Amino acid sequence: IQHLAGVPNPSPDYVAACVDAFYTGTFTAGGITFGQGKYGDLAAINAVILLHREATTTVLDADPTYGSLREPIGKVMKYMRSLEYARAPYDKNIYPILHGMASKVGQEVYYAQDQFSFFDFDYSPPGQFASSGLMAPESQLLSVSWLIGVIRGMMMLSKYGLKGDWDGFGQHHLFEGNIASGHLSFTPYSNTEYINEIDTLLTNGRLGVENKATLQAVYDHVKATSNEDEAKRAVQQLIAATPGFHSTSSIDRKNGNARLPAPKAQPADVDYKAIVVFNLFGGVDSFNVLAPKDGNDCVDLYKDYKEARGEAAMQNHNLLPIDATGSNQTCTDFGVHRALKEFQTIYEEGNGAFLANFGHLFKPVTKKDWLFETRTDLFSHYKMNQDMQRVDAFVEQRGTGVLGRLLDVMQERKNMTVSPIAINSLTVMLDGKPELGRLVDILPGSGAKEFDFENRWVLNFDEKLVAAVEDLNAGTKMNSGIFSNHFSQSLIDTWNKTDNLKSILRSSVNVPIHGTKGNAFKQILRMIKSASERGVNREAFVVDLGGFDAHHSVMWNLDANLPNVNNAVGGFYRGLKDLNMLDSVTTIIISEFGRTISPNTNGGTDHGWGGNYFIFGGEINGKKIFGEYPASFTETDRAMLERGRVLPTTSWDAVWYAVSQWFGVDNEEDMDYVLPNSKNFGCDLIPDSVLYKNGVNKVPGCSGASVDCSVIIYTEKARRITGEEQKSTCKMAANKISSDLKSTTRCVILGQEVIIEPSVEEQGRRLSDERVGTKFIAAIYTDAAVKSDNTTGENPTDPSLPDFTDITELQQQLVTSTTSSWTEITSDPVNFKNSTGEASVDILVTAAPSSMPSAMPSSM
Repeated sequence: IQHLAGVPNPSPDYVAACVDAFYTGTFTAGGITFGQGKYGDLAAINAVILLHREATTTVLDADPTYGSLREPIGKVMKYMRSLEYARAPYDKNIYPILHGMASKVGQEVYYAQDQFSFFDFDYSPPGQFASSGLMAPESQLLSVSWLIGVIRGMMMLSKYGLKGDWDGFGQHHLFEGNIASGHLSFTPYSNTEYINEIDTLLTNGRLGVENKATLQAVYDHVKATSNEDEAKRAVQQLIAATPGFHSTSSIDRKNGNARLPAPKAQPADVDYKAIVVFNLFGGVDSFNVLAPKDGNDCVDLYKDYKEARGEAAMQNHNLLPIDATGSNQTCTDFGVHRALKEFQTIYEEGNGAFLANFGHLFKPVTKKDWLFETRTDLFSHYKMNQDMQRVDAFVEQRGTGVLGRLLDVMQERKNMTVSPIAINSLTVMLDGKPELGRLVDILPGSGAKEFDFENRWVLNFDEKLVAAVEDLNAGTKMNSGIFSNHFSQSLIDTWNKTDNLKSILRSSVNVPIHGTKGNAFKQILRMIKSASERGVNREAFVVDLGGFDAHHSVMWNLDANLPNVNNAVGGFYRGLKDLNMLDSVTTIIISEFGRTISPNTNGGTDHGWGGNYFIFGGEINGKKIFGEYPASFTETDRAMLERGRVLPTTSWDAVWYAVSQWFGVDNEEDMDYVLPNSKNFGCDLIPDSVLYKNGVNKVPGCSGASVDCSVIIYTEKARRITGEEQKSTCKMAANKISSDLKSTTRCVILGQEVIIEPSVEEQGRRLSDERVGTKFIAAIYTDAAVKSDNTTGENPTDPSLPDFTDITELQQQLVTSTTSSWTEITSDPVNFKNSTGEASVDILVTAAPSSMPSAMPSSM
């Protein structure tokens, strides 16, 4: 409906009609029945989408919330067709060749970022859309680069024809030089009705009285100073910048005021920090990025590795050595892929660390329970990439990414000025709360894009034409269409922003950065260098590099792609050092998933799960491997699944926990917003005091006593309790125990299993009926400590917390509180679907705060 009918917010009736047509296989409109009555008949489905009254009525045009934004490539096609593009005699192509449109306007055939679309169907931009719950998916493509690209490209097409220079939509011809492949040849029926005809053709009559008057004034001005042909061309160019052309909203109703750029926030008086994410899309084979070496104490692990990987294994002489002493791994002699010399250098200089076997998780899981405790499309590029960028397993902060939420906290709670920037492409990781009105800037990988209206070598607009662009997008009344209003505001904001950025993005970078992403990282260095000038306190950048989906010839794939990663990372590292900003920027190199340990029959590897990644800068506590690298590559290892897939032992939440604290998150309320599922990992998180040299924060609730609570819940039907039930009941238990002990408490449910207790009979008499239920361990962690743990008589964690005279007193209080809380929770059938209210609660006192594997190196 969104794509074919251009209706991003269909009514329930519209959706229901489509569903009905899908099931019945027919749809009738205008006395004609479409479809043959078969389930899923595409003729019926297409007919209902295109011919439903909601898609065809003109009455809804008066509704300010009705309409849509047009897709970029659709706008270009409409512009060329309506203005009658005609190819030049020497152009031998039947159809015009549009070159490099993905980078110019954000869309191109075969260049979608994934198999679904160029944008998220449920995207709601800031402002009117977010406040009214409306969606505008195409607005994701109104970025700095692509908005300029589509408008200037069409203006260039009108002025010069289809050419490749100055970001035109054409291509350079090999032998003929940069000549136009064709021109717009539209001839009006009447010169006096030219603007009305253009209005009908390009905006379906949506220009509005004021904008028609503006175009007429430009037409008269250019005709008087030049000639009528130039006047027509000026109108063609200007209509490419009107909201009526870029949207299907109701007609603009001007309020008589100029449209102002969004106000600039004032920076806080704090030091600058930035996060840079380098996303290796496709699932990099990261067990060849970091592998054990055949030497010293890793001999046995390398033997396992080589046997399991077969032809996909790295030979020992192709691994660059690194020392993992103090990292709490099975052995200490590891190696980095030969193409990643810069990784080795950064690691050995103590400024970088590896993240071993990290991945998307809902909670700590084992080989026994991972399948039913993990509710996502595992091994899917799209879904795992989304999960990796969102870090919100239960979708509690819909439509946002982890970096976007982190910037939200800095902006809303810390009053800092923040800036999310993606290089070349969209990324959900940077999307924050829409109500805050913050858009993601998508900058070109090289150069500085700008409208350049007045450049004599490009558009050569005089003052009258430049002023017309502003007038065409002037302020509007509240009853104007929100889609057209959003376009105009985006244009004005982009125009203002590029005027401020052009000198910054043209500035020199002292350090060379080579490879396909070299220019992208130069842009990031320029932005970091200018942070003070731009008044930015906190910033986040995302760069994508694809090509790692190595189902065939994985060794060749890595040899071809990793040098680009190495060159970009190495140059960027030296660039940060040159700017003296290395400690102010944390850079993470990640991928949506790892790949299978065992190769396929094509010499490639398939979609896996856990993988190994790299982090540097920001005063990282480097020369460590965080997480848990597999102790063996045999099937007996706790992380090895079938088909050679590796079960992650550490979640994305763990590393983002530390990065968030380093970035400025200093309380659990904000952390719960940034990482909504972090409490579901108990103490299996990494604080910044572990990941960073100067980190001071811990994980609240993880420095005192703990207990394991064995719980059985009896239910009417045999089933496992859901993830939502686990989280909600653990939250209730943690709150009650925290209140009793005056101590921060964490809770996570582990080891869930369905139980069936058979009926009991004695001498032909049934003493009890068969009962079914679920059994699990509720692991409880607290900050409660014993007075004797220090000499001052104060609690070492927090002096305001109560003291206990000895461990027995503390454990008894913890046992009592935990038993009481879980007995109360399980006795209420409301807390668990089809629960009988019967339960068994037993406490198993533990000496250590965690039975889960730790992500922290032993030296910490």
